[in-house]
Amino acid sequence: MEEKKCGSCGANLDFVRTRNLWVCPFCGSQYSNDSKAEDKEEDDGLGLSNALFVIEKDLNSLMEKKRVAEFVNSLAFCLKNFGTSKEVGDYLSKKCHIKDDCAVTGVNEDKFKLILPRIQAETDPGEKVLVYVNKGIFSQGKEFYAVTEKRILFADKKSCKSINHTDIGSFKLDDSIDTVAIYVNNSSSAQLVSPGNSFKELGAVIALITLLSFEQDADREPISIV
Repeated sequence: MEEKKCGSCGANLDFVRTRNLWVCPFCGSQYSNDSKAEDKEEDDGLGLSNALFVIEKDLNSLMEKKRVAEFVNSLAFCLKNFGTSKEVGDYLSKKCHIKDDCAVTGVNEDKFKLILPRIQAETDPGEKVLVYVNKGIFSQGKEFYAVTEKRILFADKKSCKSINHTDIGSFKLDDSIDTVAIYVNNSSSAQLVSPGNSFKELGAVIALITLLSFEQDADREPISIV
């Protein structure tokens, strides 16, 4: 994507795709995007932008289920109201209820220390953990997923694998067992579940991951929801 300079301070502008704006990270100035009319951003009626997602699943029919509506509405809310991953992270820590065995930046951060030995080989020095979700019933730090600035890590008792945010091609929504779970790139071993007591928190986590992906590759293709 082309570089643009801030008219106020001369710094390079960041393009916030969810808002279709150029924003200066230093002085906060905002500039409208000069896109052609035919490139105008639209949504699918649920508030999910086609600049970010290709909806391949019939979400409208699933919205009758309270758990699905809670997840989709939270995802749409975050992407409509927050233009950066940092803003979504602040929302997770200040407005969401995080379980005691999970953590986000600013809430239960001591839990991050439990997983550092497990993820060290998959991360870069100084890479920050933003979200930790425990998935083990009787253990802490052995079965989990973690979201960092650059990737999602999925750990079971024997191994740990990672998917870079820029390599995410799809989110598979599964609501078949009275819950909502997301499978990244349709992989059964890459499951994302809510870090809170509702599916509002899961919607915020998916918004966080989506924005991280587009912040790191503004020209990437939209992510499929299947």
